[in-house]
Amino acid sequence: QVDAMEPSRAGAILAKRTPSKQAQRKPKRKQSRFELQFTCNQCGCRNSHSVSHHAYTRGSVIVTCPGCQSSHLIADPLTYIE
Repeated sequence: QVDAMEPSRAGAILAKRTPSKQAQRKPKRKQSRFELQFTCNQCGCRNSHSVSHHAYTRGSVIVTCPGCQSSHLIADPLTYIE
């Protein structure tokens, strides 16, 4: 019924509505992150990457060297990657 109303009246009705449950959710907690620095063993380039604590301790972290584009396995606590 709102679609058939005059735009200014429909806007006023929509503005009075309560926000949806999705809008009332708490914002996600910011993950703790740390800066990881290392030297590439292929090209000697110094690298700096931001890594979340969760990914480093519970997942696999692979970073790419900007100098030579080679991939480096930083963390793999569950040994998913050989």
